[in-house]
Amino acid sequence: MSELKIDLVKDWQDQILAAMKSEGLNNTRKMKIDQLIISYFTYLRKKEAGLKHKIHLSKEFYCPEKHKPALRKITDLLENGGDIGPYLSTRAIDFKNDYMFNNWGIIHLHLGDQPYERDCRFIKRTGLLLFMYRHDNDAYLINMVEHNRWSNLDNLQILENNWPELIENRKLYGITGLSDVISETERFSFWKKGMDTVTELTDQNGETMVIVPPGDGCMASGDSVKDVLLYMEEEKKLKNIEKAIICDLELIKSKMRDENIQPADNLEFKLVRTDGAWNIVEKNSNWILI
Repeated sequence: MSELKIDLVKDWQDQILAAMKSEGLNNTRKMKIDQLIISYFTYLRKKEAGLKHKIHLSKEFYCPEKHKPALRKITDLLENGGDIGPYLSTRAIDFKNDYMFNNWGIIHLHLGDQPYERDCRFIKRTGLLLFMYRHDNDAYLINMVEHNRWSNLDNLQILENNWPELIENRKLYGITGLSDVISETERFSFWKKGMDTVTELTDQNGETMVIVPPGDGCMASGDSVKDVLLYMEEEKKLKNIEKAIICDLELIKSKMRDENIQPADNLEFKLVRTDGAWNIVEKNSNWILI
């Protein structure tokens, strides 16, 4: 009786870890593999390299003259699908939780126009930051705001003022306001404890509205809900494929014979990524199952 070796989830994890290593991203926080990959997914969403964006500026947007060269570079990268990674926080490559991004989907970018002296992978750090929200192929430039204003409601209010359709599906209808409105400091403190918060804004008619986090929020660990769910979905998909292979092994071997391939006594199926495509390959014969 032939033996079967298969662990598609581990193969998938190993491929992702290899991609991270090739980018110079290291597990400096000694995180568990699943949490590390979840954090990597968040990092990739921040960069969105390869996706061309249409730029939108809010009515409130203002860029000081000295930061216009950096703004032009950033918008060029966004419009042409370039890599905005050098403009991210240095904490991004250490996979530190970005509570504003995870909760609100708002990203912040530095505005330097020279390499950062401490790490040439980044541009020079600046006190003034560009705050941006992305949806599909659109990049919405909210404003330039000073450092550490991560939980300031002005950013969300500008989104509502200019592009209410972006958060329309986040409104809690029937709720006209909050009995206790939390401060900016309290909100960030809640985020650090893994607690999502609803938010009170003013709608287009000047009425009070309440929304849930546009970025879907954080888990108790501080990780993005979006990326935790993505990880779980991919893991479940691979486990289901693995179960199907185990259950249909005799049928698979028959298919191999039909293609003039004699199944080995010890079959080993691996998940491999080649030229951007994922395949399941029988290692001994190099036969592609999927």
